[in-house]
Amino acid sequence: MNTGRQRVSPGWRVGTRAVLVFSCACVLAASLDAGQRGHIQLYTGYGTTRAVIVRGRALANEQYTIPRDKGSRIGNLIRAVRMLDARELRGKDVTVHCAGQVATCRTDEEGMFSVRLEAGGAEFPVGQLPVAVEANISADITLAAEGVALIYPEDARRVVVCDVDDTIAETGMGSKLRAGMQAIFGDAVRTKPVRGMSELLHALAAGGEGEQPSPIFYVSGGPINFHPRVSAFLSMHGFPEGALMLRNFGRGPGNDPWSVEQYKMDRIEGLLGLFEKSRFLLVGDSTEKDPEAYAALRKRHAERIEAILIRRVDGKAGADAQDDRFKDMILFDDGADALRSAIGAGLVRQPEPASAAPEGASHEEHHLQAGGPE
Repeated sequence: MNTGRQRVSPGWRVGTRAVLVFSCACVLAASLDAGQRGHIQLYTGYGTTRAVIVRGRALANEQYTIPRDKGSRIGNLIRAVRMLDARELRGKDVTVHCAGQVATCRTDEEGMFSVRLEAGGAEFPVGQLPVAVEANISADITLAAEGVALIYPEDARRVVVCDVDDTIAETGMGSKLRAGMQAIFGDAVRTKPVRGMSELLHALAAGGEGEQPSPIFYVSGGPINFHPRVSAFLSMHGFPEGALMLRNFGRGPGNDPWSVEQYKMDRIEGLLGLFEKSRFLLVGDSTEKDPEAYAALRKRHAERIEAILIRRVDGKAGADAQDDRFKDMILFDDGADALRSAIGAGLVRQPEPASAAPEGASHEEHHLQAGGPE
């Protein structure tokens, strides 16, 4: 019998509930940030002994606290909304101090700022340099932030550039729905690292005898709004220290929201110009445009690209070594697989075999000699 009622599909009900929950989260997030004086989101700086680049963003929102423990999904949703609903402080004067050098600039339409400080007659020391930033917001409000800049030798033998999503973090970019759910309901703890990738990057960045570790740059097409969360993920899971570059989806030059490929190429071109004497090793995955972007860079800078490593993500068609898309690239499934291939290709030294326990020594004595817990 036709009662005149239309059947509502389960998908429609789920979608309606999701919109309702998201709307409530937006209202709550806005109320939490109301009346805040703002903060400076200072990103890890980077450079050589000749020049250092300091980047950041001035926001009217409260500074975000990233939990070190797994949070509730509703809490993560509210936090994600607050990060996405960034209220920029535009046209504000910013002063940057680093190693006795001072530079000034002004925030752009997205609250972003970036300055390049030249070493002048001296050189910046290799290692971590403290950075201090001040932004004049109004006659009676000045925001301040402190951070570090990572300084590397100008003639570093190798620079490692690594993608984040589905290369070192399981974010499901092959499915837009799954990736979206991960973005708004996930956190740094729930996000799983790709097995063995931390060890791989440590091995790729290890310098030769007498050399400093190679610079590492995490260049991702993810939104810059999630910088605190991605940075926390890298720290929690033991990835090597390096500058994190995420994409600004807003207005202004270089903010193309549709081309991840062009965004990554532009960022890596900038690094090629900064490290003019270094060769580059590029690490990505098969889900989006990493192979295409890296291949284009290799075509332009054949002598500068040492190798390209691409993670083969499950469910993606064409992730076959015979495909022209992966021509002359090293395909791998996880970090352990990539490390074996990197050793075989001469990119990483064969690790020294573990020393055997001295004759007559007990298992416990050998464990302590090997650096185990006392």
